[in-house]
Amino acid sequence: MSKKLTFAVRILFLIIFIFMAYNYLSFSAKAEEKIIKVKNGTSGDIRIREDDFVTFLPQLKNKKLKSHYVYYSPENGKNLFQFGNGKYWANRQGIATVIISGIDVQGNLNFIADYNVIIESIKGTTEAAINANGLSSTSVLLTVGGVSQLRIKEETNGIIEWASSDLAVAEVDSKGNVTGKLKGNTLVTAKVNGKIFGWIVSVTSETRKKAVEWAKSYSSKSEYSQSKRMEEGYYDCSSLTWRAYNKLGINILSDKYAPTAADMGKYYDEKKQIVEGGISAENINKLIYEPGDLFFMEGPVNNGRYRNIYHVEIISGYTVKGFDKFGKPIIGLEFANRHQVDFRGFVGKPEI
Repeated sequence: MSKKLTFAVRILFLIIFIFMAYNYLSFSAKAEEKIIKVKNGTSGDIRIREDDFVTFLPQLKNKKLKSHYVYYSPENGKNLFQFGNGKYWANRQGIATVIISGIDVQGNLNFIADYNVIIESIKGTTEAAINANGLSSTSVLLTVGGVSQLRIKEETNGIIEWASSDLAVAEVDSKGNVTGKLKGNTLVTAKVNGKIFGWIVSVTSETRKKAVEWAKSYSSKSEYSQSKRMEEGYYDCSSLTWRAYNKLGINILSDKYAPTAADMGKYYDEKKQIVEGGISAENINKLIYEPGDLFFMEGPVNNGRYRNIYHVEIISGYTVKGFDKFGKPIIGLEFANRHQVDFRGFVGKPEI
């Protein structure tokens, strides 16, 4: 490369840098910044406006986590942009999920918290809130023949158009009663007043349904502890997973004691009881996963365990976050214990 060309390239990069710095400073001057002090196990909703900043500061008791082992979910998306060190900028209105996790030097998950960041437009309206179902969950879990009634918080005047994307899996009647017909997943929608509301209905086995429901219930009223993981009132990720199935007569590797997440992952991987492609946007949109499947997370730290696995979560179903301007659903995954946005790893399928 000639000296003239090299000089021109340097000048071009300098111009780009000055332009980006100017824009950063210009919206920084008018933007507000919210500081969130995060404690282990906390979650909630954070409301900010377009062009505002929010910074998450983990309150870590374990000093070993402070240097290199704190991770933030990579929400570099359409709504929220990550600058690093827990700082995010709200690009445009919508909803994004931020997860803060801490891994110790042994590769164990010792800190986790999650927040929904609700970004309002400068005018003060939130497009995502308009699309929300007004329900605690948009995931419905049924067995074959099971029935659940779907409801929406909307003035309807009695006119609702109900539909199921796969009638072989589940049917829905004019009153929102949905009936499981065949194992699988289907999108059920309700159109009213020009708006679309949606649920993902999963039809699965009685064992998987009970395992998911037990894990949700137990983790919500118990305390996370690796040292007390097998004691009543306590759990860690692998003991929660193992006990959820063990109580139903399904033993993963042992009938006495919960193995580690890495040992579980190795078991399903070597038996080829896995989902091709792991967790991906394509697989989520195709509704590939079945409630009760197990997601094994592979960490960036070499922890000396199989595939650097450090965490396991039970997939509990799907969530409908809203619909885009073309009416296409925005679908995510739900988990029995903790939200996840870091999808490095693979999915194991218990034969149930």
